[in-house]
Amino acid sequence: MNILNNTTPEFLIPKTEVVTHRNGEVIGIKVRRASYSIHYHRTNRKVEEIFNHPTSGMQKLFTGLDGFVRYSQNQSILDIGCGGGTLVRELTNRSLSVVGLDLYLENHQKYNPLFIQADAYRLPWNNPRFDMIFAFWSIFHYEPLSQFGHLFKELSRVLQPGGSIWIPALNDLGRVYQIKVVCRRLGLTPKIHVPGGVIEVMKLE
Repeated sequence: MNILNNTTPEFLIPKTEVVTHRNGEVIGIKVRRASYSIHYHRTNRKVEEIFNHPTSGMQKLFTGLDGFVRYSQNQSILDIGCGGGTLVRELTNRSLSVVGLDLYLENHQKYNPLFIQADAYRLPWNNPRFDMIFAFWSIFHYEPLSQFGHLFKELSRVLQPGGSIWIPALNDLGRVYQIKVVCRRLGLTPKIHVPGGVIEVMKLE
């Protein structure tokens, strides 16, 4: 898959302030936009938290990571808010086509073509190219709520017809309702697979 390298034009990336421990470890990112700012914690998710956790919807759908790999062969995947990139590297090692996107890249990611520094509100692709978009946990950081519809519109723009966006429900009924309303306005089809599990948002055409 032909993707941009991780030298996204600076005007596409909002100002960010990195918050660190005294030992230099990154603990969060503060994003400053024109009308508001938001702080989100920086975590390097373990693959098991998504695919192999006992309450994971992904596990119930695909029987864990191995089942997901079989399901996803020949599909292109975008992981927004990829953090340190554990998931991207794990799936790449299993021969899947994956791109990780985040507002902040660590040094080991900056020159790695698997990662791109960009804003999910302004994705640096002109045409649909992904079959699947992961928005695990990062989706809940996008505020204010008035901008939530724009985020989904942007994700849908780069999603191939027949593709899907995967979001954790996390028992947040307010956000689940909001996702359903926004998606239906955009002509997307949300489907909640298991309580507290995952929401699959499908682009049918």
